[in-house]
Amino acid sequence: PNGQQVTLSLPDSTKVWAEAGSKVSFPVKLVNGSRLLSLNGEAYFDVRHNTENPFIVITNQYRIKVTGTEFRVRAYSNSPGCLASREAMI
Repeated sequence: PNGQQVTLSLPDSTKVWAEAGSKVSFPVKLVNGSRLLSLNGEAYFDVRHNTENPFIVITNQYRIKVTGTEFRVRAYSNSPGCLASREAMI
């Protein structure tokens, strides 16, 4: 919703804090260990560690692949580029 941050708990225990106006989509059930999420906007991720099944954030221009860390992504479809910053050790 516009004007507020939304906190999501994903099926693998990963936490996502999506900023106002952001669009996040992900499967309700993990299929074959797949950990995919689509983002248009800005979100902070606290990804549960799993080296066998990387967590992938798909934006309009990039695929960001991690195995477990905390990071922020800013990727709007109406703005060129993408910003991803890590805020903790992998």
